[in-house]
Formats: sequence, structure tokens, C-alpha cells
Amino acid sequence: MSEVKGHAAFHKHKDAPRHTGTRVGTRGERRKLLKESMRHLDPKEVARQAHKNGSIAPADAHLNTAYVNDGNSGFEVATSIKQVLDYGDAREKRVHRKIAAGSRTVDLFVVHLPKTMCVEIKDYYPRYNPDGSERLDPETGEPMSRSRWVARDHDEAMRYFVTAVAFLGLKVSPGGMDSIHGWATNFDESTPHIQVMADPFAPDPKVPGALRTEASRAYTSHAEVRKANGKMYGKGERIREYQAQLRERMIAEGYPVESEPGEHHGRELPKEVYEEVQDEKAEAASLRNAATRGEARNARDRRELDRDRAIVASIREDVIAARKEVSDDLALVARTKARNAADAAQNAADRAELREVAIDDAEALSWHRSDADADILAARAAADEELAEAHYVAGLRERIASARIKWAADFAQQVGDLGNKALDKIDDEVKRQPLRESLDAALTPPTPVPAPQAENRHAAAAKRDRDQKDAARAALIDGGTQQQTGSRTGIPYNE
Repeated sequence: MSEVKGHAAFHKHKDAPRHTGTRVGTRGERRKLLKESMRHLDPKEVARQAHKNGSIAPADAHLNTAYVNDGNSGFEVATSIKQVLDYGDAREKRVHRKIAAGSRTVDLFVVHLPKTMCVEIKDYYPRYNPDGSERLDPETGEPMSRSRWVARDHDEAMRYFVTAVAFLGLKVSPGGMDSIHGWATNFDESTPHIQVMADPFAPDPKVPGALRTEASRAYTSHAEVRKANGKMYGKGERIREYQAQLRERMIAEGYPVESEPGEHHGRELPKEVYEEVQDEKAEAASLRNAATRGEARNARDRRELDRDRAIVASIREDVIAARKEVSDDLALVARTKARNAADAAQNAADRAELREVAIDDAEALSWHRSDADADILAARAAADEELAEAHYVAGLRERIASARIKWAADFAQQVGDLGNKALDKIDDEVKRQPLRESLDAALTPPTPVPAPQAENRHAAAAKRDRDQKDAARAALIDGGTQQQTGSRTGIPYNE
């Protein structure tokens, strides 16, 4: 935002009322102007003027003050606009020459308080298009607004305005301070200012107490002025000279104003046109700012794009390298996956095989358990058979021993008997026959105890073994019997 500058200047209206050529003169036109500038004297007029002028803030109308010329080169507070109108009418009546229709008889001056003596209130007023519609920012589409400037110090502002009125009365208006009908402060608009109503009448040196029009001498290149100043003034040159003198005066008084004129110096416009121009300038400024910001953004974007391109190029190289690494990693992962899949398949096959082996082992264990049970049964059967056979053999031996003992006793008895008396062969045969029968009875084997029947193939095998043993035993018994019957007495002898 540009630095705020304070400009000391006055604006002289070019469209001020001109004389009608009638007896009433400019009173009606002056009344309209005073109603607007001194509106605070009538509350109804404040509302009416605010309706017409959107820059008026009715709430601040109480800050305004109106003054009327007291007739002694001074001013007093006015209580009505009639006081100012009557003072102006009295001035017109003193002009001794007839005032022609169209002659300028009213001078209007406006002096604004420099912005260096104000405080800015941003976005206070909306901006409007000529058709009355709300003006939108061309960049953002939001409603546009303008600031309001209020006096930083009211008393300081009043001193500035009093100084400006004195300058206009003493240096600009040809009739001096007496030519100023009245003036009013307006603190209730967009910028604090004063409106001064005066006339171009000055004392006529040829007619004491009378007035004459001095507008050409005051503001243009009148012959007397050229003769007095020794030069020809161009259009507006006298006004520019007054403006320079005002700046010098205000600087000398210590007010914060610029020594150079403002950019619009000498190009004053009517208020309505000025406001429209300001709105157009604000819109154009918004467009310029948008364009400037757009160019700045574009430049920034270009720089960012260049930087991004460099970054993208670097990233692309990194991506290519990373992609190669990823490709290698993917190949490794694929190989690893294939190997893992093969291992998983092998593991599955191994697990299946192990499961089958476990099943076979379980079946084998079951069979082994069955075989063990059978072996245990067979062993028990064999043990029982061997035990029975041992008992049988022991009994057999015991019977044989008993038989031998008996046979020996019998034999001894027979020998003794034979020794005492001679037995004949018939008696021997008779005696041998019962003895053989008793020996056969003693040697007859007992009925074998049958072993428990095996419940499986091992029991069958044990049975086969028992049968073989029984056959061998039978053979043994048969052989023993033949040996016994081969002796004379039928009694076996101990070897």
C-alpha cells in the first residue's frame, strides 16, 4: 500500500450558481447549496441528504458546525441558513451596476482535511456502478468498498479549517473576508471538509459603499492584473498560484502537508463525476493489482516449475535406479517364492509321507503288539507245556525209580527165595507174569494234560511243537518198553 500523503488545496466549483437577471437573483440556488452543506441544522434535512448522498454518515452530523459572516470580517455560529442567505442578498443589493443574466455572482470553495491529519476506516462504503448496482471486484468477484477518513483530532482539524477560510478571504476572494457569506464543516462524509460560500464582489473604488464584480481580476488575466504583475496569466494559472501560496501557508503553520501539488491538481471534477472516476480507478487498480499479482504468481510458478523440473529430473534418476533395484528385488522375490513353493510342496509331500509312515508304524505297532501278545500267549503255552512235561518226566522218573526199587526188592526177594528153594521154570513163569503186568501198569504213561489252545498263529506253532514233542515222547516210551521186555525178568538194570 502506498504511503499516505497530505495535500493542502482548495477546490473552486466551476458550476456555481449564476445570476438569473431577476430581482431574486441566486437566492433559490444558494438555498439548495446551503441545505446540503448546513444540513445538521435540520434533522429532516440530514436524512434527506443522506438518502441522496451515500457518503453521508447521519450519526456524525452532530460534529458539523455552520458559520455566518458577522459583518465585521469575522464569523459567528449560524442557527439557520436564512442568516447566510440574507447576508448574501444584502451583498448583491450593494452592486450598483445591473447584474446581467448569466453573470457569476456566487463562488463556492471546498477545502479537505489532509489525510495525514485523518484516521482511515477501511471498507466503510460500498462502491456502485453508474446504474446503481453494486460494483464487484473483477478479480475476486466480491463487493468492492472504499475507506472513510475521520479527523484524528477534531480541534486540530478546526484550526486547519479556520486557517484555510482566512487564506481564502484574504488571498483568493476579491472581496476579502466580507465576501464570504458563510461556511460549514462536514465531518460526516468520507473525508472531513468545509464548504465556503462567497461572492466575487469587491468595493467599487469609484462609488463609495458600492460593490462591483471582480471575478476577472481575481481569477483570469484582467488588463489591470497584467499591468500590475507585468505578465499574462494563462487559463487556470491564477488558481494554481493561489494553491501554491496555500501550501506555503499551511507548511508555515506546521501542518503535515506536501510542498508539491497532488496528482489531480488543476483537474478538479464535479463531485458525482469525481466519485465515479474514483470507483473506476479503484476497479482499474484492482485489475492492475490482480495483473501484478498474477504476473508475480506466474513468475513464482515459473520458478517453482523450473525447480520442480530439476527435482523431477533428479527424482526420475532415483526412480530409474530404484526401479532397477525393485526389478532385481522382484526377480529375487520370484525366485525365492518359487523356491519356497518347491520347499512347501516338498514339505507337504514329506508330511504326507510321514503321515503314511506314521499310519504304517501305527499299523505295524498294532501288529507287533498283536504278535507280542501272541508270542506271550505262545510262550506261556510253551512254558505250561514244558512245565507239564517236566512234571510228567519227574513223575515218570519217580515212578521208574519206585519201580526199580520195587523191582530190586522183588528181585532180591526172588533171589532169596531162589536161594532157599529151587523154583522151577514154571514157578518163575508164574511169578514173572504178575510182575510183568504190574511193571507194564507202572510204566504206562499218564494221560497228558492238554495245553490251552492258542488264539493265533503263535499258539498254533506251539501246538505243532507240542505235537512233535508228544511224538518224540511216544517214540521214547515205545523204545523203553521194548528194552524192558527184552530182559529176562522185565526189570531194567542200572548201568
